[in-house]
Amino acid sequence: MKDHRTIRQLMAASASPLFPLGGLLVGGVLGILLPAAIIALANVVQLYETTIVWSSTEGTSHASRPFDVTSLLPTPVPQQQLLLLCGGVVAIVVLVILFRWALGRLVAGWAIRFHVAAIEKVYAQSKGLARRRTLSTHRELERDCLEVHLPQMHETLSLWWRTVPRAPVTLGICLALMFVVDSVMAATVVVAIALGAASLRAISTTIQRSRSVWEQRGKQAAAEMERLVIQAPLIELAHPHEVVQQHVHEAVQRFAKATRHRLLVPERRRLALLAIGGLLGCLLLIVGVLRGLNAENPTSVAGCLLFLAAAGGAWQALWRVRKLIRRTDASLSAAEQLLRFLDLPSADVRRGPVQLEDVAPGVVLDHVTLQDIHGRTLLNEVTAELSMGKLIGVMSRDPNEARALWELALGFGLPSSGKVTIGGQHLEAISTECLDRLGHWVAPDGALLTGTLRENLADGSRLSDLELTDLVRDMGLEELLQVLDEGLATVISVDDDRIHREWCFRIGLARALAKKPKLCVIEEPVRTGDADEETETWHAERKLVDPGRVTLVLPRRLVTLRNCAEVLVLDGGRLVDRGPHVDLLKRSELYRHLNYVTFNAF
Repeated sequence: MKDHRTIRQLMAASASPLFPLGGLLVGGVLGILLPAAIIALANVVQLYETTIVWSSTEGTSHASRPFDVTSLLPTPVPQQQLLLLCGGVVAIVVLVILFRWALGRLVAGWAIRFHVAAIEKVYAQSKGLARRRTLSTHRELERDCLEVHLPQMHETLSLWWRTVPRAPVTLGICLALMFVVDSVMAATVVVAIALGAASLRAISTTIQRSRSVWEQRGKQAAAEMERLVIQAPLIELAHPHEVVQQHVHEAVQRFAKATRHRLLVPERRRLALLAIGGLLGCLLLIVGVLRGLNAENPTSVAGCLLFLAAAGGAWQALWRVRKLIRRTDASLSAAEQLLRFLDLPSADVRRGPVQLEDVAPGVVLDHVTLQDIHGRTLLNEVTAELSMGKLIGVMSRDPNEARALWELALGFGLPSSGKVTIGGQHLEAISTECLDRLGHWVAPDGALLTGTLRENLADGSRLSDLELTDLVRDMGLEELLQVLDEGLATVISVDDDRIHREWCFRIGLARALAKKPKLCVIEEPVRTGDADEETETWHAERKLVDPGRVTLVLPRRLVTLRNCAEVLVLDGGRLVDRGPHVDLLKRSELYRHLNYVTFNAF
């Protein structure tokens, strides 16, 4: 690698070693074993050539014998030496297989440990940033870390541990063997290696690697893990902290298991064998031409075999080193971005003692400005009072602006300037525990976690089965109980085929109704096209509007927007208009445009 400093810092941040000692030892031995096998095989051929095939030509001077090891064998009998050499070749091949398997297992374990440790760091950093900056300010960078930068670093480190020191050791020894046998041919091989590399690149563009079952499972596990990690601070408003942390841990372990299996699947094996075969063919042609021009001092069959095998080993090692260099160059920027995210100050600045247990708090934003970590303005001098007892909609061209507003209302983060008050108290004066109890978020998918329907409804509340059943009926979920064989004890999940999207959302609404929060944010799912289901969902949704509660909604259904007592319209971070739906349609061209884009299918 050209520059280790950035990657060293990233490994230190994730508590993972950059150079595992076991990998260095196994890789170094594996790098020596391949040249050793080549030398032993060449001696087998040489001994067979000189003692058996041409045994009648005693006294005849044969070609040079590079690396003759027969003098080191304990017996002078040629036949016994031949058997010993053949046994040595077999033993070396077995050792190569065992060491390759061991290295693969070690690399898979190290890469997974790094990836899991880094994910846990991102998860912890995300929770800290959510309380300091809101989720919207760092959402894109966090998603890039999980979806792009971490997988890229995972692949690079796996390649590093598989290559160093194995490939450099093999390359050095094989090149030395080639020049000892014939320096002219060694120089000529450079051209053949270049041709082989060019052929490999050409073949790579036409052959697509098939995706295994574990690759598909890995994608699904990664998607679930990313959803939980990114939305964890919000999900913890809807479920107990211990439950959310347990689900995050289980999702990370499923991701680790799927990724470990994917790493152990051989990659590009057929392609590599095809390229090596083409290279060896070119080398055979070169050897034949050179030996034909130099008939006075021919190279023995064993020497030719030694040269060809060493050339193949050198080419493979060189290809690995070149791939590592290219991958490392691309990964340095990924490591920098990961470190940049992990180094962001994320300490919770709120240590206020104020509790608002029995107060029905209103929310006031006074000249609030909020910027994300890139310096882009999400909210610009926004002044608004979010009153209790009515449904307030929030619409904007940029979804991040609307999210930033309701995240501040829930107590996530502090504004860059201006102030936010809840129940007449400054946001920084209210304890974090109090804000967690006051606020609730209803996700488009209901924020379902794998567990029973009872667990997803109760949210830690001590409600009886009778009360939960009544709650289900109030939310229009009677049909759901009929579909689930075990009723409230049925295990469900967000991707459960038995539960369609409207039911998932209503389960989230039911959980909010059971919790009775003082601040509730409803993020509606996109339209399903079923008018009856959407109407049923709206009837369930409006039951959350309470005189002692601030209720915000990000509307994705026209029926919801029409029934909002007030709609806040944001554009470029500014609050450009507010009022009922009908009034805004009459006077605001921007609002009419947002309605058309949101509620008309293209």
